[in-house]
Amino acid sequence: MMVSVNGMTGVLDNAIEDALWKRFHALPKEKRDILVADEMPLAIERLQKKVQLADTFVGVVSLHIRKIFFEEMTLAETETSLKNALVASGDDASKAQFIVQFIQNEILTIKPKPVVEEIAEDVVAQPKAAIEKVPLLQALSKYENLGNQLITNERIKIKSQPEPVRPSLLYWIKYYRDELGIGHHSTVDRGNFLFRSENGKRLTAPERERVNLVLKSVEENYPVDIDTERSEIIFPAFVESTPRPQPVPQPAPAPVAAPVTPRPKPAFNFGQGGMISGAEVKKSVASTPTPGNLSFTSKHVFPAEKPAVPAQATSPRPGAPAPRPVTQSPQPPTNPFRINPVSLGKVKDEE
Repeated sequence: MMVSVNGMTGVLDNAIEDALWKRFHALPKEKRDILVADEMPLAIERLQKKVQLADTFVGVVSLHIRKIFFEEMTLAETETSLKNALVASGDDASKAQFIVQFIQNEILTIKPKPVVEEIAEDVVAQPKAAIEKVPLLQALSKYENLGNQLITNERIKIKSQPEPVRPSLLYWIKYYRDELGIGHHSTVDRGNFLFRSENGKRLTAPERERVNLVLKSVEENYPVDIDTERSEIIFPAFVESTPRPQPVPQPAPAPVAAPVTPRPKPAFNFGQGGMISGAEVKKSVASTPTPGNLSFTSKHVFPAEKPAVPAQATSPRPGAPAPRPVTQSPQPPTNPFRINPVSLGKVKDEE
């Protein structure tokens, strides 16, 4: 019902909006009930599917329905106005006749279901007329002061006002429709509005729950508890969710040192003369050289270490002169720790 004067998502002036609500409350109860009935948005949705209307044109149809109920326009005038609007939007003007027939047969004849009052279990002691469970749009048509109820604390900014306004119920609904437009919106759209819009980002958790309940009732005709004496919505108590306990980190186990395996002793030993086996090592240990002598583990023998071979006497040839006696010069004492140089297998005489 609360659409702009052109049927689009424009902003309603405060004076115009107040005048619309006054006109609404001046209507007979039967017409008020039809305008806020649950069947009204369902009928408009069926009309959109049958005629294949664009989403932007649904607001134009809603505006004409409101003018018919307010007796501002007859059915004939409605058909002419819809033809002009269809041509202006590039659509088929012949749809206007079907739309008017649908309004006459399917919308003006809506019979709202009676609202059954439900009383919460925790308020049984209160009078039955104190609380009424009803969708919000129906409650706004029944209780004039309900729209003035403040549902948040800080003032909110809306497009039609240069200064922030009171955070009343009607101003929040107006801000919601200014942001998302006319028509049905999903829970995802409502969630983005509550957390990402300019006014929604500044809400506290309890305030966001109250605004969410209001939007849910507007979009889904969800019944809310109304205090009939005060003309106010009774919001449920906000229960803050308890965070899940986090697991306590356990210390990591200390690393266990791997057992050290002793290395096996090598089967060979590297001596001065080369590599010898373990058996030869034991044998060499058993035959320890006496002090003053050199001992080698290698089997190699220098020529100086070989035992001297006595020269064999040769018989003189017949007629040969007698050999001269060989006189030996005195030799210096042999140094046991000296190794004489070897050249071509002969020992050089020390001079």
